[in-house]
Amino acid sequence: MQNNSQGRRDRLDPKDVPAHGEPNSKELCSEAHPIEETASAEVTKSFTTGVVADCLKLNVRKKPSADAEVLVTIDALSKVMVDMAESTNDFFKVVTETGIEGFCMRKYIALKK
Repeated sequence: MQNNSQGRRDRLDPKDVPAHGEPNSKELCSEAHPIEETASAEVTKSFTTGVVADCLKLNVRKKPSADAEVLVTIDALSKVMVDMAESTNDFFKVVTETGIEGFCMRKYIALKK
C-alpha cells in the first residue's frame, strides 16, 4: 500500500501553476534589483528647508533668470525645499509646498539651520 501523502506531494496543485504567459514567483523575484542606498542619501543631503523672507510675494520662475517665465507666486513666510546642488549663485532651485519646482532669487530665501 502506497502512502497517500507521498503521492499528493508529487502532484502539482492547479492553483500553484501560473496561467500561460504569467510569471511565477521565482521569475518575479529574479527581476528585483537592490536599491542603492548611497544614491538616495546623496539626493536627501542636497535639500534644505528655506522660508520666503524680505518680500511679501516671491516669484518662482521656470529658469534661474530674472527674465524667465513665472510659474507661481508664493507668499512671505512660505516654506520651500531648496536643492543646493541645482542652485546657482543668484537663484535657489526650490520645490514649493504644493510641489511646484522652479527657481527663486537667493536674497529672498532664508535657509533654516
